[in-house]
Parts: sequence; structure tokens; C-alpha cells
Amino acid sequence: MTTGLGVYFGVIAAVTPYRWFPAATMIFIIALLVPLIGLSARWGLPSVGADWRKFEWVAFGMTIVMSFALTILATKTDLDTPLVATISGILIAAPLVCSGLRTHRQHE
Repeated sequence: MTTGLGVYFGVIAAVTPYRWFPAATMIFIIALLVPLIGLSARWGLPSVGADWRKFEWVAFGMTIVMSFALTILATKTDLDTPLVATISGILIAAPLVCSGLRTHRQHE
């Protein structure tokens, strides 16, 4: 789930320069409701957050800070291009994806 959240934030970041970004964001928000519905399930967002340790929370913080930085970059500059958004999406996804893969390997 941690890796999935990283990919989720990265894809949202990567589609920011496109005209269909609002529609994509609505679809992604609806998709995020599925893990919220599974409140008591192991894959539900509350369970995932409760299982996170310091490393995952730091990765989440890095992802959120970079997401806000991309938002500021997109609204205050002319750098809202597909290339910048794609690179930003990869950078935004990286901390959570890496922490999710690290945690998965430790549990094996």
C-alpha cells in the first residue's frame, strides 16, 4: 500500500500540465476512497499508517513537501510543462515507493 500511495502521488503530479488534470484527479480521489473503505483491513489506509515507522513517515513527508513545491512551481512559473511534471512525478513517487519496497523486503 505504501508503494501504491507513492505511485498515486507521482501520477497525479505527472498529469498536472494537461487540460484533463481535474478529471484525472477526481478519478484518483475516487480510487483513494477504496483503501479508506477498508478501515479494518490490513491494506486499509488507517492500518497502513499505524504500521509505518519513522522511515515511512519521513518518506511521506518528503512526498508531501515535493507535491506542494510542484504546486507552487506550476502556479507561479511557466515551468508547467509535461517534462517538468513527469520528472517531478518520478521524484515525488520515489520516497514512498522506495520505503514501501524496503519495508516489503524486511518482512520477507
